[in-house]
Amino acid sequence: ERADVMADIVALPFDAGRFHVVYCSHVLEHIDDDRAAMRELRRVVHPQGTVFVQVPITVATTYEDASLVTPEARMEAFGQVDHVRRYGPDVIDRLRECGFSVERHDATALSGDTAKLAVKDELLFECRPSAG
Repeated sequence: ERADVMADIVALPFDAGRFHVVYCSHVLEHIDDDRAAMRELRRVVHPQGTVFVQVPITVATTYEDASLVTPEARMEAFGQVDHVRRYGPDVIDRLRECGFSVERHDATALSGDTAKLAVKDELLFECRPSAG
């Protein structure tokens, strides 16, 4: 009831370049292949568009272990049973690998419309398609 479209983020049912703005908040830490999801976000954003990404940054370097599949193991390793990784600030490298130029914002310092997008105590990554 809260969504117009429910879709798999690694196989979105939209044409390439369809959106000028995409907002992806607290999704990627739930996705087994986050890079596939990032590439898909890159695909559906307009060449002059922006994807805003926010993930919880809870460690110094991103940690994932695909062998952890039980709720108990995931809770212990990732802090939630439905998370498959803990992100560090190096998430920016993953976004760049997937075709974005990335600007990092401290959400507490944002103002105006952009501030409305962000969870206040986290980083917000403003991602634009890279040229090339």
